[in-house]
Amino acid sequence: MRGRITSIGGYEKLGSHTIAIITRGIDASLPFQLAFIWFASSSHWQTLGGDWQRFALNPSGTGPYKVTNVTPRQRADLEANRDYWDPNRIPKAPRTVLLLIPDGSARVAALRSGQIDLLESLPPDTIPSLRAARFQVAQNAYPHILAWRLNVTEGSPFADSRVRQAANLAIDRDGIVALLSGAALAARGKVTPDDPWFGNPSFKLRHDPAEARRLMTEAGYSAMRRCALNVIMPISGGGQMVPQPMNKAMQAGLKECFFDVTFQPMDFVTSINMLRTGARDASSRSGHALNIAIPSMEPNTGWFIYDGELGPPRGVNWGLYNSPAVNAQLGVVRNPFDPAEQTRAMARLREILIEEASLLAVVHDLNPRALSARCRGLVQARNGFQDYTQIAVS
Repeated sequence: MRGRITSIGGYEKLGSHTIAIITRGIDASLPFQLAFIWFASSSHWQTLGGDWQRFALNPSGTGPYKVTNVTPRQRADLEANRDYWDPNRIPKAPRTVLLLIPDGSARVAALRSGQIDLLESLPPDTIPSLRAARFQVAQNAYPHILAWRLNVTEGSPFADSRVRQAANLAIDRDGIVALLSGAALAARGKVTPDDPWFGNPSFKLRHDPAEARRLMTEAGYSAMRRCALNVIMPISGGGQMVPQPMNKAMQAGLKECFFDVTFQPMDFVTSINMLRTGARDASSRSGHALNIAIPSMEPNTGWFIYDGELGPPRGVNWGLYNSPAVNAQLGVVRNPFDPAEQTRAMARLREILIEEASLLAVVHDLNPRALSARCRGLVQARNGFQDYTQIAVS
């Protein structure tokens, strides 16, 4: 089947045999240690004079695609690598074009008009109308959760575990899922219940305002003595889904339980810089929480961030979480080589993190994508990497 795939946002009319894919792009600054490893061709780099900028515009690799052109922040043109070692993964479409359209409405308009064929970072409120118009919508859970990282340093309300538990009980996760047109799962922890690391924590994440108010009263708060929170909120990027309406929904639930939340909106890059410098740094010292998505694909991503010895600059333990039980269990997690033993250790770690309410867990992103009717063959992966080689265009 002849065709051309296009990915990452576009503005021009593409050919009749084009799959167009749109995404917001990937931020290479995120701390994904050991989740994947990049290999670069030293000979190609030397051919380009040892210039990484030139290498980025003319990369060399061994994958199923060849890069034929890169226009920074606009597009990348790929073609199928017919010499790829695995014949089953040679791309079905001869060409793939990756386009960048930052605006969600413009991305959807490009899909509706036929400019593109596959759209990533799908605005959830457009899902019902796209389905009604017979566009395909694919989604699946993957190791990624929208959450608040909590500042537990002295003087922060979240230094008290009762306040952390109360905040987790105050928010209506099912209501947020409905707000997202079903493009999320209500979080019951850092991973979904079918994950072998889920465990069985004694504290259950749920919507229970009465219990939240009881815990807040026990911690010294009331309708007259309220808990003021300042939350750092990136307005987009990094898998934040639609942070502003989601955080407003959380704000309403927290208000019923003696919390008064104000937000400190900012761009994603600034928030990442604050994440790296920590809650005690002058840039984020006033923040009691940092709203940011957290991956959980392996122990180093989203788990070791609670190591008491890995506060900035040694690590990205932004809120300076330092629990003897968590630190001890992280030591257990690091030791075994047997997969079954590793799984048991990780499940116990997750139990402790949830029982201590180490984060404010909100929802798991289902990472929705929209496709035109002429695309077929997409299998939505349950991880942060998606194989587009199997997509054919009719």
